[in-house]
Amino acid sequence: MYMSKLIVQLLTWNGATYIPYLFDSLRKQTSTDWELHIFDNNSTDDTRELLQTELTKGFPVPYTYTESTKNTGFAGGHNQLFRQHTQSEYILLLNQDMYLTRECIAACISYLDAHANVAAVTPRLMRWDVAVLAQAGASITDSFTDDIDSLGLKVYRSRQVVELYAGEQWSQLQSQMQNIERSVFGVSGALPCYRRTALEAVMFEDETIFDASYQSYKEDVDLAFRLRSAGYESAVLLDAVAYHDRTAPSGRGRSDIAAAINKVAQREWVKYHSYKNHLVTLIKNEYVSNVLRDVVPIMWYEAKKFVWYLLFDRVVLGGLTSVSWRDVWQKRTYITNKRSVSAKTLRIWWT
Repeated sequence: MYMSKLIVQLLTWNGATYIPYLFDSLRKQTSTDWELHIFDNNSTDDTRELLQTELTKGFPVPYTYTESTKNTGFAGGHNQLFRQHTQSEYILLLNQDMYLTRECIAACISYLDAHANVAAVTPRLMRWDVAVLAQAGASITDSFTDDIDSLGLKVYRSRQVVELYAGEQWSQLQSQMQNIERSVFGVSGALPCYRRTALEAVMFEDETIFDASYQSYKEDVDLAFRLRSAGYESAVLLDAVAYHDRTAPSGRGRSDIAAAINKVAQREWVKYHSYKNHLVTLIKNEYVSNVLRDVVPIMWYEAKKFVWYLLFDRVVLGGLTSVSWRDVWQKRTYITNKRSVSAKTLRIWWT
């Protein structure tokens, strides 16, 4: 039996707005050396009906479809698909709120084929204004913007992690980007393509790739830290493009005012999971020597966030009581034992 080179893992939850457009983009892919595995996280809108409709039309590659009786989150859904479908060289994690241009899948496969040291790659992610499609006569191209969604993950000395160039205009930056790819600390969880052997090298003892306790948010950052500390590279392909309708706002700029505006705009459950998961990620992955070098910017950044939530949103701080700190320390020990690069090598990315 022929084994596809790439498995696409599509996780859906109340994504009825996106399904027809997403599947339109999947059908137009130039590569057919992949298969699609769908996991619906107990949607309560028309997502399941639309998925069934799209699949009954016929699909150009093999597929499976699983419906969950509960919402297991981003981590739980992708962990289950990863365990169920084990035969491929590469794995692409697909969000429902994406539109892929024709060469996306082919570009990811080709790049990983040519760069054995790269564990993770993603296309250039641009903002997708889906609301435009509700206007009379609007076409799919009308909904594509010039605003960047992500060119990878950037880590600062404070350990603040941001989407590179989020909110900036590609037309203004394009002339500065000389290469067709950029090496980055890690890639966004919106559309990452991973090398399976790299994931297997850093997966947890229960053979999961994401920390199931996270539910949603910061899983991509945690995995980026683990892959980097194990010696793997990550890259963004600037000549391959996908469009993303980001529902959780990402702040533009690093000022305290910009951060405050971003926090106000975020939904409660986004803040709840993002805050605790950020801290858990640092505790699990940080090198002690690197923390000591940067203790002042780290503590200042964390203190400002803590005071903000203490004064204006104490529910978010309650997330810290839901964490099994014993489990966190056990995972830290496990991750530490898998490291293959020095603290100095890792801190190049934020110094």
